Amino acid sequence: MKKYKFSKYIYVDDMENMIFLYNTYTLDMVKMKRNTYEKILTDLTNDCLDTSSSKIGNLIEKKYLIPIEVDENRLGDLLYMKTCHSNSQLVLTILPTEGCNFRCEYCYEEHKQNIMSKEKQDALIKFVRRNLKYYGGLSVSWFGGEPLLYPEIIENLSIEFKKICKSYKKPFNAIMTTNGYLLDFEMFERMKKCNVTYYQITLDGMAEIHDKQRYLAGGQPTFDIIVKNLKEIKEREKSKFYTITIRTNLTVQSLEAYPKFAEFIKTNFLDDGRFSQRIRVAWNGTNSEEYEKNIISNLNGLLDNGETNLSLQESVKKSLYKITDEKSLRKNFLEVLYAHYPCYAAKANSFIFGPDGRVFKCTVHFDDSKDGVIGVLNDDGQIDINEDIEVKWITQTAADDKAKCYECVVYPLCQGVGCPYKMSVQGRDDIQCKIKVEDIISTFRIFSANEELCKNIEEM
Repeated sequence: MKKYKFSKYIYVDDMENMIFLYNTYTLDMVKMKRNTYEKILTDLTNDCLDTSSSKIGNLIEKKYLIPIEVDENRLGDLLYMKTCHSNSQLVLTILPTEGCNFRCEYCYEEHKQNIMSKEKQDALIKFVRRNLKYYGGLSVSWFGGEPLLYPEIIENLSIEFKKICKSYKKPFNAIMTTNGYLLDFEMFERMKKCNVTYYQITLDGMAEIHDKQRYLAGGQPTFDIIVKNLKEIKEREKSKFYTITIRTNLTVQSLEAYPKFAEFIKTNFLDDGRFSQRIRVAWNGTNSEEYEKNIISNLNGLLDNGETNLSLQESVKKSLYKITDEKSLRKNFLEVLYAHYPCYAAKANSFIFGPDGRVFKCTVHFDDSKDGVIGVLNDDGQIDINEDIEVKWITQTAADDKAKCYECVVYPLCQGVGCPYKMSVQGRDDIQCKIKVEDIISTFRIFSANEELCKNIEEM
C-alpha cells in the first residue's frame, strides 16, 4: 500500500472552525472541517489512509497529499531550472527611449531625453540574428520611458525581427508597457503590424484620483484621453487575439475610492474577455518625504490589519475577489501570485537593452552604477558581458541560505530568487523573505473568501 504525506508546500490556515490549505506548488486552495483534517492526519500517522474516498482522491490529484518518497527539495529546484534557465524563448526588453510624456508622482525613472540611434538598432538586429538559433522563439517587450514616443523605432526593429524569425522558422510575439495616452486606434493598428498583442496600461482610479498621480509633463490631466483610447480599441477592434491589462497602483488616497473605480472598470471593460485588471501597491521611487505618506507598504498587510477601517477592508476585498466572473477572478488571483515568481531579471534568457546600447537585467535598477549594467552591445551584435555582475542576477542564493529556502513553505513560488536584486545582488535579507511569505499567505487568505476559488473538500 502506497504511503502518503502532506506536501511541505502546504500552508495550514485555521479560521472559524474551518481548516484552509494553501498549496504554493500548484497554486490551489481548499477548505475542510477541522475534524476532517485531524482524521486525515491520524490516518497518515497510522498508515490507514483511505485513498478510495473522493476527498482523499482530490487531495492526491491536486498534490496536497504526495507519496512519502517524493523529494520536494528537488521538485522546487526543478521549477527553478525550468523558470530561470530555459531556452524556450529569447526575451528582450527594449527601451526606444528613457524619455516620457508623463511625470507620474511615484515614478523612479530620470526621463532622460535619449533615443535609440540607427546604429544601435542595427546592432540589436545583429544580436537577434546571431542568437535566435539557440532559442525556440523571440519575445519582445517594449518599455521606456514611454515607447510610443518613437513608434518608428518599434516599427523598424519589428520588421527586421519578423524577417529573422521567418528565416529561422521561429515565432515572434511582442508586448508593451505604455501609459496609453498615445495609443489611439490608429497607433493600435500600427502596433498590430509589429506583432504587439498584449498591453499593460495604468489607470490609478477615477479622474479625480488618477490625474493627481499620473499627469503630463506639463501637469495636464490624462484620464479622459486614456479611457477614450481604450473604449475606441474595444469597440473598433474585432480580433480576439489581443489582451489589455489595466493596472492600478493603489495609494492611501486612492484606496478608499477604489470600490467605485472597480465598478467603473467592470462596467466598461471587464465584460470583454480581452480586458483584465491587475492591482498593485504604488511605491515611492521619488524619495519624497511628502509622497512617502501616501504609500501603502503592503496592501495585503493593510487589508489584514485590524486597525484599518473594517468597512473599507470589506469593500476593497469584495472588489478584489468578486468583481469579475470565475475565469477572470482566477486569472487575477494567479497574476498576484505570479508576481512572487522569479523576476524576469533572474532569467538567463532575458536581456534589457537601453537606448544607448547598455545591457541590464532589471528595469528598476538600470541606473545602478555598481550592479545595474551587465554589459554593452557592440556594433557587431555581440555583448561584452561582465560575468561577475551577471552571475549575481541569474543564480540562486548561497548554499548556506539555500537550506533556509528548502524549509520555506513558499519555495515553489520564490524559488530562492524572487526579486534577485534583494535576494542575491544585495545579499539575502531575511526580513524581505519574511515579508514575502506574509504577502503570499495574505493573498491566499483574501481570495479564499471566494467559494469558487476555494472549494470545500466536503462538497467535491
